Amino acid sequence: MTSQTMRVLLLVDDDPTDAMLVELALAELDLDVELETIHDGNKALKRLQDGSCPDLLLIDLHMPHMSAVELLEALQDCFPPTRVVVWSASPPRGIEERILALGAEVFLSKPPQYEELVIVLKQLLEPRAGAKPGSG
Repeated sequence: MTSQTMRVLLLVDDDPTDAMLVELALAELDLDVELETIHDGNKALKRLQDGSCPDLLLIDLHMPHMSAVELLEALQDCFPPTRVVVWSASPPRGIEERILALGAEVFLSKPPQYEELVIVLKQLLEPRAGAKPGSG
């Protein structure tokens, strides 16, 4: 492993199958990444307000107690350095533009093609030029 600092991916999703898919993709990438999973939008907000911002935030659009839109609106202080991906199995019309306007870099349909998920995670978990690893 050439990475010097552990990166953090915070997955906010209540579907265990989606969490397993992310775990498999991270294992394939063999990156130095800690996966933290939260199953509820309110708990994610509390974690992000009380702790450090993760390097990557992967959020299901439809979460118990708080949607991805509400979470992103409440977390504007985390962006940057946190990079954001939102995904959904049933996105309402026009939501992708709203999500991207709130700071997400990528919107994925669920279930994503596995290869697409691997590519997105790889691109977004690699340190950005000029950014300090682990600064998120």
